[in-house]
Amino acid sequence: MTGTLVPRITLWRVIVAVIFAAGLYATYARFALGFSQSTHLTDPQPWGLWVGLGTLCGVGLSAAGSVLRLRSTYWDSNAIDRCCEPPYWCRSSAT
Repeated sequence: MTGTLVPRITLWRVIVAVIFAAGLYATYARFALGFSQSTHLTDPQPWGLWVGLGTLCGVGLSAAGSVLRLRSTYWDSNAIDRCCEPPYWCRSSAT
């Protein structure tokens, strides 16, 4: 066997190493320094705003995507096409 066991440093391995290092720092910040260091939330900006905004955006977007997908799959196969087509004033006159 002529190959060596030393791995080559490639772009993708460097990217993965940077992501891994960022994750290690985030884990350290969360457990050693507390929530205020990892989320930048303090008493003037409490958790309620963070959780409320996440719930408002997350649940709304998830529900809209699920309903659109179910509608296009089971009831009307052209629902996504009609939803994503450009408005009438942007259409070309050739169509």
